[in-house]
Amino acid sequence: EGLALANYGYVVNVIEVKEEQIRSGIIEYDSGNVVFTVKYTALLLRPFINEVLDATVSICSPLGFFAFVGPLRIFVSKHSMPEDMMNGFDGDKDAWVSDDKE
Repeated sequence: EGLALANYGYVVNVIEVKEEQIRSGIIEYDSGNVVFTVKYTALLLRPFINEVLDATVSICSPLGFFAFVGPLRIFVSKHSMPEDMMNGFDGDKDAWVSDDKE
């Protein structure tokens, strides 16, 4: 858990590890660590480009904002925001506000 796998996504939770899916370990020569090949079932978070996700905003700046989507920290650039928010950074409130103030 907590591991980012390039082709699969972020491992949120390991659901099941079957004992028969654990193979014999191999001892690493340099460190003495034992490496096991294990097959398991896991819950993954794998966001795609332009996917809409629920997020919690953590930091706002004139360049955009940072937010958390579960365990992932993302940045949304002001150039990715709708046109009515392009110039909507309010430094006093430290927030992005649309032209209609909603």
